[in-house]
Amino acid sequence: MKEFNLDKFLSTPLPTEEEIISSWQGDTIKPVVSVVCLTYNQDKYIEDAIRGFLIQRTSFPFEVIIHDDASTDSTAKKILEYKERYPNIIKPVIQAENQYSKSPFSVMSEAFKVASGEYVAICEGDDFWIDEVKLQSQFSMMKLNPEIKICFHTCHETGGAQVKQLLKRFLLYPKKVGIVDAGEIIRNGGGYMPTASIFMKKTEMINFPDWFSSCPVGDYFMQIILANPGGALFSPKVMSVYRKFADGSWSEKISKSSEFSVAHSIKMADSLNKLKLYFSSRYGDEIDGVINLMILSVLLNKYIDKAHKERLISFIPESVMVKEAYRAAQSPHDPRSILIRHVMSGYLSLLRFVRIFKVSCKWAAK
Repeated sequence: MKEFNLDKFLSTPLPTEEEIISSWQGDTIKPVVSVVCLTYNQDKYIEDAIRGFLIQRTSFPFEVIIHDDASTDSTAKKILEYKERYPNIIKPVIQAENQYSKSPFSVMSEAFKVASGEYVAICEGDDFWIDEVKLQSQFSMMKLNPEIKICFHTCHETGGAQVKQLLKRFLLYPKKVGIVDAGEIIRNGGGYMPTASIFMKKTEMINFPDWFSSCPVGDYFMQIILANPGGALFSPKVMSVYRKFADGSWSEKISKSSEFSVAHSIKMADSLNKLKLYFSSRYGDEIDGVINLMILSVLLNKYIDKAHKERLISFIPESVMVKEAYRAAQSPHDPRSILIRHVMSGYLSLLRFVRIFKVSCKWAAK
């Protein structure tokens, strides 16, 4: 992969609104694609996200809905400054009161209500797009595959080893444009389909189940639901940047707080069990596998307290491995417990290796 040059990206002059609109064909008043950007206290990053939207070259009209959830820094001010320069493209939704604290799902819901396009592309305020034909290429892919409801592509991660990223792309993703089934998306977790790569049919959002609004990571469950039954379209092209461990991000919270990690795992296990019922156990094995791996990982953390571990146990399918890990967790300093934790950690690593190897063989055979 060609190394991404941030300085070049930031120094390239932005087109004017007139220049962007000049390439649009047909009815230029009604957007075909709505870009939805959710942001909160991201004044260090939001201009990069906006730049990624404005460099897009398309044959169709698009709008940019930027939902600011009552930021206390200068995020909203910067958004409004761009609104002045691009009044027909950038459409801010500036909240006076934080909506996420009331209901996490309401943030996405409010932004989607404003979106008027047939398709929606998502990019959170701390991520950004780096390919000027991202929207055009995904739109064309979806038009050629009208039965598909969602598509995605690979991304560049900041804060991660370059070699690790290259291996991940080589082993876990198809080598060319193709379709990834819902089971594969479930097994690989929410990070498999980067949020800033998602492009989907807006009409499909109205068909989500009631429990979706309580999911701790809405985009993961959205990916799975939209990928059923026809799968998700995939492009191996790197067209966005994911800022891992950005200030205030979900990944930063998970890495810094064991309490947040446990609470998140409990909510995830609950939502995954609801997903299994929603699919009438169609992807039961894949979902059970994700739950077991996730909870095993938490149980092996000797710093997690007993009450939280007991709460986690109540959500999981029957598993001898989990029971053994739980028993070991009760006496974290006992030699037998230490041995069990090491064995379990090796077991988890082996499972992940086998899964990656199987996926790699599958894509190599195509």
